[in-house]
Amino acid sequence: MYSTEQRKLAIETCIKLDLSAADIVAQLPPLREVARPAGWPAARSMVPGEGE
Repeated sequence: MYSTEQRKLAIETCIKLDLSAADIVAQLPPLREVARPAGWPAARSMVPGEGE
């Protein structure tokens, strides 16, 4: 979880840079490129034909 101060800083930064939630989500990498914490099982692909 993020602290109140971290959330406040993130919101202030978004306002200062005039970013919407959609802008931020658009900049995120695809989920399959995000590293999973150690010990988590391998992710199954949600893309048809992959990971079967």
